[in-house]
Amino acid sequence: MSISRVKNLYTHLITHRLHHLNGWLAHYRTFTGEIEQIRQALQNGAHIREPAIYSQKGAKGFTCWEQLVAMLFCQLAQARSLREIVGGLQCCEGKLKHLGVESAPRRSTLAYANAQRPWKLFEGLFYHLLEVCREVAPGKKFRFKNKLLSLDSTVIELCATMFDWARYGQTKGAVKLHLLLDHDGYLPSYALLTDGAMADVSVAQQLALPKGSVVVLDRGYIDYLLFERWCGEEVFFVTRLKENASYIVTERRPVPVHGPILADELIVFQAFHAGRKVVHTYRRVEGKRPAERL
Repeated sequence: MSISRVKNLYTHLITHRLHHLNGWLAHYRTFTGEIEQIRQALQNGAHIREPAIYSQKGAKGFTCWEQLVAMLFCQLAQARSLREIVGGLQCCEGKLKHLGVESAPRRSTLAYANAQRPWKLFEGLFYHLLEVCREVAPGKKFRFKNKLLSLDSTVIELCATMFDWARYGQTKGAVKLHLLLDHDGYLPSYALLTDGAMADVSVAQQLALPKGSVVVLDRGYIDYLLFERWCGEEVFFVTRLKENASYIVTERRPVPVHGPILADELIVFQAFHAGRKVVHTYRRVEGKRPAERL
């Protein structure tokens, strides 16, 4: 598969998020045409560096492309069982033919493919497309030139009886996805799956951020020693202070009288609250929104 084909697909997804009635059919044909190129490459294994991990032997008509389409439908439709996946695909078999899928698979066929086929095939496809998307990703529209990153996490609920390894509380099961998002193209830069009880700050302490970058994070990542390390590494960060934060104002800077900024201060955290190793000076900005105060 040529790199230009994948670039055209990614550019199409970015520039045509909202379709108007006029010309919609042309956009649809372009999209399905690019999907067809990815399908052919997936079946040929052209993007895999180690062809030994890719094999269609014993597929008996159910190709890896059809498996990928079924699992993508599972994610987009939020299907929770094999019955929902197969039933949903059966309801749109006419549309599936445009993607090279003749008919919906049986539940046993899909379950066997998920259990027996090598997962590294789809891992290779993901990283291949990710590298291509990074090459054509649009830049952020800000005045500063620093790389902008966002760090956050989300809890994904799981059935405790089926996923006994993902215990989250006494009766619930869950995993937590920690994600570092690069705003150059809104592509993931780092992702980690942990158990649901993993603290957010524990993952942040393991990250090595590029020098000069700006990372935005919430109060769950507040760690004064981590902030000190980032200051030494020349990494900028933006977060919200906790209500019980104890600090001393060393300088107050002028702010516009009728602007959204209420205060612009330089502060140092008190040793008994943050620790004696916290010695850098930080900038505290207080602003307001039309309906609420930050």
